[in-house]
Amino acid sequence: MAMKRCLLFIVLPGLSADCTAHDYCQAPFPTVESYTRPAGMSLRHVSVVLRHGDRTPIEPLSSHLDNWGALIDPATLQDQQFPFRGYEGLLTRTGQDQHIRLGASLREIYDEFLPNPYLGGLRVRCTHFSRTFQSARSFLRGLYPVNADVIPVEVQHTVPILVENRQDCPRLTQLVKRHQSNALYKHLQQEMQRLQQQMHTSMSFFNLADNHFCRKCHDRVVEDEEICRVSRDAFRFLLQHSAQDRELAKLQTGSTISALLAQLTTSDSMDIFAAHDSTIAYLHSSLQTGHYEWPPYAANMLFEVWQQTESVPADSESPSFVRVLYNGKTIALPWCQSDQQLCPLHIFVQFLSTLVPTNFRSECQPCIYGEPF
Repeated sequence: MAMKRCLLFIVLPGLSADCTAHDYCQAPFPTVESYTRPAGMSLRHVSVVLRHGDRTPIEPLSSHLDNWGALIDPATLQDQQFPFRGYEGLLTRTGQDQHIRLGASLREIYDEFLPNPYLGGLRVRCTHFSRTFQSARSFLRGLYPVNADVIPVEVQHTVPILVENRQDCPRLTQLVKRHQSNALYKHLQQEMQRLQQQMHTSMSFFNLADNHFCRKCHDRVVEDEEICRVSRDAFRFLLQHSAQDRELAKLQTGSTISALLAQLTTSDSMDIFAAHDSTIAYLHSSLQTGHYEWPPYAANMLFEVWQQTESVPADSESPSFVRVLYNGKTIALPWCQSDQQLCPLHIFVQFLSTLVPTNFRSECQPCIYGEPF
């Protein structure tokens, strides 16, 4: 009797196998219609953390004869800061447009807070990749359409404040491996290997998934929706474990949080960090927001500092509060007991300060005794 081969789908506890509910290709924008201002308060500062926009694959599959270069603005290829080395991982015209529209949307929201045209005071940083630099420049064109080109963008070539730094942090590698030794993740790794074999590729599974998402975002044929399911489950698993392991969270995102806190407590303007999906994902883990989905292209987190202006006793200093918005929606901070959506600044700083390494070099040393990894 002929036997039928069936695939066994195992949905891990707390994970979701549904790929249809998540739009990876375009993050929602905050809009002036949906945005609300806290009553009796004035805005003092905004930090914007962005994921770059739509891009080409990091490592295109050789079996696909895709002309990714046709999607890229020729001006991107002529940027002297980032000499052309191929079409891999470059921002597309779609990605540029995403950030121009996002910048324009924030211009409407913060028009009274930000002088227009630009008069100074803005700090813009990006990682050492063309796609984040071009995303920052596109965002600025939407935010300051009159004179965006005069605004400098600091490229973080030597100080990796916006990405995790496993190369210089052996302890971080140990912690990641420890979580990946979990039986649930090992099952996911088996599924990853099966899909790699099915696709006849030796590239890393997450680069394989990257090809899947890039092709899907440009209406090109995708081979297997299982790639989406497994990659999202693996991503969510790692983020959940990062949220539970404060040492891991500290080493993954401590430098980002340090830079963020410095601006929240000292700046009276806006600062912008153009970075990656992992940057935003690890911020969610550190903040314990419960958002464990893969951040879409042009995902955006806004950290606002509001100062109370009404009902403040004459002999008291006006208290300040932090509100965090993700893709246009206010997110709750479950550890801020007084108000999860408008957290007192001192409580916000106190909570996140525990994730800033006091001595990064020392804390990154690998454990030799008492740990299996």
